[in-house]
Amino acid sequence: MAKFKGWMPTLKQGEHQIKPYWHNEYCFHANDNPGEQPLRKKGHGCLIHVSDFINEEDGWLILHDSDGTILKDAQKIIYPGANGDPWWTHNNLLEQIKSAIKIHEEVSGPDCQALFIFDNLLAHTSFPPDALKAFSMNKFDGGKQCRNPDILKCRLAQRMTNVKDEPKGLKTVLEERGFNVQGLHAKCSPYCYCEISKQSFAAAKKAAWEILDSCPVEVIQWFINRSYCFMMTVTSAYRLGLTGKAAEWAVRKQRQHHHILQHAMMAIEVVLS
Repeated sequence: MAKFKGWMPTLKQGEHQIKPYWHNEYCFHANDNPGEQPLRKKGHGCLIHVSDFINEEDGWLILHDSDGTILKDAQKIIYPGANGDPWWTHNNLLEQIKSAIKIHEEVSGPDCQALFIFDNLLAHTSFPPDALKAFSMNKFDGGKQCRNPDILKCRLAQRMTNVKDEPKGLKTVLEERGFNVQGLHAKCSPYCYCEISKQSFAAAKKAAWEILDSCPVEVIQWFINRSYCFMMTVTSAYRLGLTGKAAEWAVRKQRQHHHILQHAMMAIEVVLS
């Protein structure tokens, strides 16, 4: 694997180095097992939620001593669920960012400015407590689900409780709005990044820590460099006025060059003409 080669630009008076950190958020389930599944209750099992920050220079955002012992870590791991921790919210993220900024200042010093980058973060879709949130609704009426307020501002009002004063589920609301939901699932299955054989939730927690700690810094650097190359190619396509299928084709054909070359534009013009 190619080694990361960083370089320091020449800074003018009053300028500061900017160090980008990418937010890295993912989940594991206790029952994510490869091969044949042992006999157990149905379901994915308890959830392990990880929120962390990575950068191309150091890998993880951590503070360690001269011996390599970790003193502070920006990583946050929770175990949400019915009998576990509360679900991760934007308030948790804000507290984590405050902690991450302090760690960055200790690691890089006052002359280095942190730039935190978030991509498609679920916290961006935060709603007020009384907002209508389909994800927090059950498929059927009643049960443990949030009590959504009645919708009165649209063309046709929608009551969110039934005659028993129970919160309505997704199926009832969609059918009342005229949708056919036969055979549809209330929620999609989650995507799992890694599969490790585990016998208990305690083993799953231990496996999550071990897998995260085993990721080499070079892998993070390689991933960020590849992302940079892709972003440069996409930006080049947009600057040339390409959109939709044309931009997708150009990026796929020119991904090795990190920008869209003139002959690719000529090929697109020939096809369009």
